[in-house]
Amino acid sequence: NCPKAESGTAVDVCYHCGSADHTTKVCPTPSKTFAFATCFVCGGQGHLSSACQKNDKGLYPNGGGCKYCGSTQHLMRDCKPTKNKELEATVGTVEAHQGGDDDDVFVALRRQQIDKERRDVEPKRPAAKQPKRVVVNF
Repeated sequence: NCPKAESGTAVDVCYHCGSADHTTKVCPTPSKTFAFATCFVCGGQGHLSSACQKNDKGLYPNGGGCKYCGSTQHLMRDCKPTKNKELEATVGTVEAHQGGDDDDVFVALRRQQIDKERRDVEPKRPAAKQPKRVVVNF
């Protein structure tokens, strides 16, 4: 449903260096800027729509935000909870229309923290050695 794709103006180019030989994901000279990107919100060049000043919804075009911190600048899976526990404060607010089961976000966050701690503590197991294949000729 993209009007630019239908008009034939959309081209696969690397947003970092402008080359048509590869995409941004496999660019040999990656950078943090997207000099050759065209914004779908304002039509300007040099930034993606998620970083556009005219885009108040960030990465969430239908509204909403990160379920952990409320930011519209990153996805929930990319949210980095604070690592400094001494400076961390958790304050809960409950609206009149909310019930007691609306704390699922905090349960998911705690589960994510426990999984990360387990990955950091558990030693990596070496892969099981595959037996050598034997070829039988008849």
